[in-house]
Amino acid sequence: MNQRLEPMTKLHVHLLLPLRKSNKVTTKKITCQGVVVRVQAAGGQDYYDTAIFFSDIASKDSRTISEFVESMMDKQRYGKYN
Repeated sequence: MNQRLEPMTKLHVHLLLPLRKSNKVTTKKITCQGVVVRVQAAGGQDYYDTAIFFSDIASKDSRTISEFVESMMDKQRYGKYN
């Protein structure tokens, strides 16, 4: 984030995730409610690592986020940034 949010701030969150299906990249929009649970300065450049607890999210969207994060971790682990 480029601004610091106080912990326990309630948010209306819109996520745009790039998903690959059949060698085509599509954008999945996820809308949910969240609460800021942790904030820390990131690199001293007025950026903040912000942890958000998704307090109201559809099960399907939660699974989509999990799969996206796992795929990004796999790419990082195995050096595949395609």
